[in-house]
Amino acid sequence: MDYLHTHLMETLVVLGLVLLAIEVMILGFSTFFFVFCGCGGLRYCAVVFSGRTGNLA
Repeated sequence: MDYLHTHLMETLVVLGLVLLAIEVMILGFSTFFFVFCGCGGLRYCAVVFSGRTGNLA
């Protein structure tokens, strides 16, 4: 569990790609739940990586 907290961005990118692959290859876009979760994980990582999260303090 320590690895997931240390490498959160990488974990979310892989999880997002896996969810998108499951949706496309196995389910054939029959449900959009995995699409939205996968895209959300990838967008979150892109925002965090770009540093545009704003001042939270």
